[in-house]
Amino acid sequence: MKLKLLVLALIASMSMSAFAGFMVEPYVGTGTYATSFDVAAAEDEEVSGESYTTAGGRLGYSFSLLSAGLDYELMSLDDTTVTNTGLFVGVDLPILFRFYGKYIFNSDFDNDDVDLDFQSGTVLGVGFTGLPFVVINLEVSSLLYTFDFSGNDVDAAVAATALTISLPLP
Repeated sequence: MKLKLLVLALIASMSMSAFAGFMVEPYVGTGTYATSFDVAAAEDEEVSGESYTTAGGRLGYSFSLLSAGLDYELMSLDDTTVTNTGLFVGVDLPILFRFYGKYIFNSDFDNDDVDLDFQSGTVLGVGFTGLPFVVINLEVSSLLYTFDFSGNDVDAAVAATALTISLPLP
């Protein structure tokens, strides 16, 4: 009898560890962005309605309802490539949704015409987990850059919205 209880307790404790582990989650998607330029010596200007494609992945650790780790993203614009690296924290609700946030600590803006210096960036996202094997995500991003234009410091604020599809791998 004691042996059966011991085996049952061992099986129950092993099933708890099945909810924890490393996570790998590649994603692809598309989005739109708007950029506003703040120049001290001139009027502010806004460029909007531009679209981009994105691909990336998350590598981290998941335990029960929480996940955290590193996020790497490549964004492709007309003649520009943006590479974002950041940390993410997420909450997976038991029914159909998950919420996550990202803090972007490095963003490389690769364009021959402009040399942008990255300041800060954040991303908020919600994912629909009701489909088998895939998650549909909606993300809202805010990235801040500065650059020098004809001797004037220019602040560039980028607001983006993306729709991505991700494949969480166990």
